[in-house]
Amino acid sequence: MRRNSERVLTEWLVLTAQSGKTTALDQLLRLWYPEFLRYSTYQLRDREAAKDVVQDACLTVAKQIGRLKDPIAFPKWAYRILHRRGVDYQRKEIRRRKREVSGDNPDSAVDADIECGVEDNSSGRCLPPSP
Repeated sequence: MRRNSERVLTEWLVLTAQSGKTTALDQLLRLWYPEFLRYSTYQLRDREAAKDVVQDACLTVAKQIGRLKDPIAFPKWAYRILHRRGVDYQRKEIRRRKREVSGDNPDSAVDADIECGVEDNSSGRCLPPSP
């Protein structure tokens, strides 16, 4: 019984949101947020990253809700967006980690110079910056 009433509520909220009612869109996203967060946390294995991914996916859903032709398809459509955002996040993390391992991260080199000051070439130690 609950599943059917949630499905009907979702369809009604989608239709209402598509007509321009921002409160309906807010209610729709609040209704689905726990499920989205659960899915994204499972996908990424990192709750904080999952929160960011869900937020990004919700923004995309909000911007593109008008493109959804069939309100019944909302869950599948929204989960597809969420899944893609999770995959994008994972790809970015892989690239970031590869840069860190290979030492190609220009930001880390600048940060190391700032933290270290000047490197003493003979000993390989970092010396504090000159006054």
